[in-house]
Amino acid sequence: MIIKTVAFGNFNEAYVENRFNDKVNVIFSSENDRGKTVLFQSMMYALGNEPIFPNSFNKDDFLFYCRIGSNDTDYEILRDKSHFVVKDPEGINSYDGVSHFTKDFFCKKIYPLPYYLRDNLPNLTELFLFYQLFFVPQDTRNTSSIFSSGFRTKTDFLAMMESILIPKDFIEEPAQISSLQKDYRDRQRQITELLDKVKFVSEHPELASQVLPGISAEEIKKLKSAIDDLNKQKSDIERKLAREYNRKSQLTNLLTELDSLNRAIESGSVLCADCGSANIVFKKSDKIQFDLSNGVVRAEIKDSIKKEIEDKISICQEYENQKHVLENRLRELIEQKPTESTNLLLYRVEIERAKETNEKIEHLQIELSSLKKQLDDLAIKNSERDANLKIKKKELLQRIIETFAAFDTGADSKVDDFFTKKGQNLSGSEPSIFYFSKLYNFHRYLNLPFPVIMDSFREGEISTSKEEQMLTLFKELDCQVIISATLKEQELLANKYSSRNDLNAIDYGSFQENHILNPSYVAEFKSILSTFGIVTEAPHGQDEV
Repeated sequence: MIIKTVAFGNFNEAYVENRFNDKVNVIFSSENDRGKTVLFQSMMYALGNEPIFPNSFNKDDFLFYCRIGSNDTDYEILRDKSHFVVKDPEGINSYDGVSHFTKDFFCKKIYPLPYYLRDNLPNLTELFLFYQLFFVPQDTRNTSSIFSSGFRTKTDFLAMMESILIPKDFIEEPAQISSLQKDYRDRQRQITELLDKVKFVSEHPELASQVLPGISAEEIKKLKSAIDDLNKQKSDIERKLAREYNRKSQLTNLLTELDSLNRAIESGSVLCADCGSANIVFKKSDKIQFDLSNGVVRAEIKDSIKKEIEDKISICQEYENQKHVLENRLRELIEQKPTESTNLLLYRVEIERAKETNEKIEHLQIELSSLKKQLDDLAIKNSERDANLKIKKKELLQRIIETFAAFDTGADSKVDDFFTKKGQNLSGSEPSIFYFSKLYNFHRYLNLPFPVIMDSFREGEISTSKEEQMLTLFKELDCQVIISATLKEQELLANKYSSRNDLNAIDYGSFQENHILNPSYVAEFKSILSTFGIVTEAPHGQDEV
């Protein structure tokens, strides 16, 4: 897409800019407030963007026009508040509201905007969010957020960018997943209801397993789960039982040693072989030790150990009983009763009734398996997509970081994402270089067919060398570039841009401060409006509006 003409005004004052070319266009002046920002905002506003006009400029008093070239066709767009009129070789069409303009004109004639997920629902990208991929305004700059972040956030911006990096059918897939999940739950519900209806199955599972494989599969599944649960409980009891038996054995051995020690003390004396001390202690913990050379203490310790052994015997018996109960339950579950022909004849009527239900269950189980496979396939597809997306985002971010660092700002360590962290400020010329780096790499990496537009591209006292780096990289892009700058007096006198053949320099220095609109452009503006069939002359005896 190429911007060819921008115009805005009313029947009393207007401005028309048609000096753009398809290369690098630099709009400049030696002072601020000469209308450069109003031009940029008018251009993007005519294209459906959210406006960031200066407070002194009342947009509702004016009409906004932009002529663009896209896909070998010229389109002329006229905007009055929320109403758009578009003229192309096929005729004139009007659109009420930005949403209508976006869906029925921009997406069909200019570029199919991507869908991204918001609140888990597909959301068509808004123009003001999409334009931030190639347009940086002068005002509301905040490197940690998006521009005009009223009802959208940088999370939405990143989701939009992801849908461009890895295209995905956000219209069909969420609905498809939702439909599959609904069908899956519905089949499960139907199977459960059918099983509940077959009373015969629950009362005689051994017979049902012989003639009703569909129902039997569900019953076997339940049986396996019950057996697994009981085995888990049994294993847990056995581990506890082993621990208690081991502790009881240790206590028994300890009691035996104390009895031996008692006999040794009564028949003679026991001394430490290392130090010769007759003091013998029983260590219960690091800080609790008992004097075993004291007969009363020794007897109390033995009594305590005997009681603990009795407790262990009682606990082990309790665990043995629990284990026995679990083993009986397991035996009952896995015990198979013989299926006799007399039983089959006895329950023939019930079996015949259940057969029809079994066929329905088998059919539903096949459908359930098919739905499960489709859901699994979609999950794998999304997993692969997420992995590829992670790689592509990393590649793009690395390009941005490298381009930013190439300007030797000394702040490359601050940039490690598409946005800086909240409260982490870039200073001086760093924000402008960061924005430039994103625009430059978004265009190169995402292959978007749009111009690169940056109002006040050298804001922050960018040095001459860094500015020249930016201009060189701008010229390398295979698209139209529209930028603006405020020059110092000495730069203006030296014809900084006007003397260069590689730039299309557009001088705004002669415009009145805070008033780019001028009656001298009204005739040309009316001529533009007349091509839309708009009445530009008031009937005789009436004032113009």
